[in-house]
Amino acid sequence: MKTNGPIATSFTRCTHGVALLLILIFGVVAHPTMAEEASRQTSGSDTGSGSLAELGSKLSNPLSDVWALFTEFNFNWSRGDLSDNDYKFGSDMLFQPVRPFKLTDSWKLITRPAVPIVFRTPIPAGINPQGTAAFDYKGGLGDIQLPLLFALDPKPGSRWMLGGGPTFVLPTATDEALGSGKWQAGPALVGVYKTKTLTAGALGQYWWSLAGSGQSRPDTSQGSLLYPL
Repeated sequence: MKTNGPIATSFTRCTHGVALLLILIFGVVAHPTMAEEASRQTSGSDTGSGSLAELGSKLSNPLSDVWALFTEFNFNWSRGDLSDNDYKFGSDMLFQPVRPFKLTDSWKLITRPAVPIVFRTPIPAGINPQGTAAFDYKGGLGDIQLPLLFALDPKPGSRWMLGGGPTFVLPTATDEALGSGKWQAGPALVGVYKTKTLTAGALGQYWWSLAGSGQSRPDTSQGSLLYPL
């Protein structure tokens, strides 16, 4: 069944509203812990470089108990025969808050939502009379990734930490060219190897489309591997 325009617009607005609500709830819940963590880290830094090194090690460990906020800026360019060797430029930002929740004395939940914000990206928009591709530039919010990682605290002396759980992709893109238009879900697995001088790990995720946009958008089956962490 094909969805008509007003219903599709209403569904899109609802999806964006849910995404913004999740971000706001995350910020409200995280705020008290942010202050507590900042106070603890500040007091710990008085002991010298050892505490700073420990903090750096925790920040590089995706399964640690440290609240963190990462932002990544990307500037992209490309050219080829399709664009008649004309450079096409784009830029975006990845906003990623990392928030651990203590469930029991041994188990914790780590949330790592990834919110892509596209400032400007070239999108093919047909063919010019010269036979080259015409491009349009789009910007806005992309699809949000939301992995939920459950981890068991390692035993004393253990160098390995493992975690896993479900991961989701929310169709929050503000333009259909910036997202898949599909609700997606799948597994996520993270592994960390930690010594006194080294912290290394990898986070793997895979998603399959479940629903969204009817038959107007193709189904998805995609993965992501982030290393080193």
